[in-house]
Amino acid sequence: MTTTKEKIVLTDKLIVSSRGKLCDRYYRAVLIEDDKDVISVEQPFKDGSWGPTGGSWYAETLLGLDEYGTSDDPSDSIYIDGGAQWLIEGGMLIALNAYKKLGEEREAS
Repeated sequence: MTTTKEKIVLTDKLIVSSRGKLCDRYYRAVLIEDDKDVISVEQPFKDGSWGPTGGSWYAETLLGLDEYGTSDDPSDSIYIDGGAQWLIEGGMLIALNAYKKLGEEREAS
């Protein structure tokens, strides 16, 4: 995990597809610490910078810990935009495990 500004990069190895075709670059999941922790997906640009995709969720929802979570068993994939069939096909479990590890480190300190 690396820290960038006020974001913590949980993984930079998200596998993404759009309309059934794999994207040629990895995306990343970042933690934005606020009143409630948010995991946001960012896309890489050709100049090396990163930008938002619009895909962001409360961490506790992705982990199934609040009333909006749909499962006690988190998924490795999630739609960024279902209408555009913009899908994270893999890597979300890496991000969620990194988030849980960070939480354990916070509690220990």
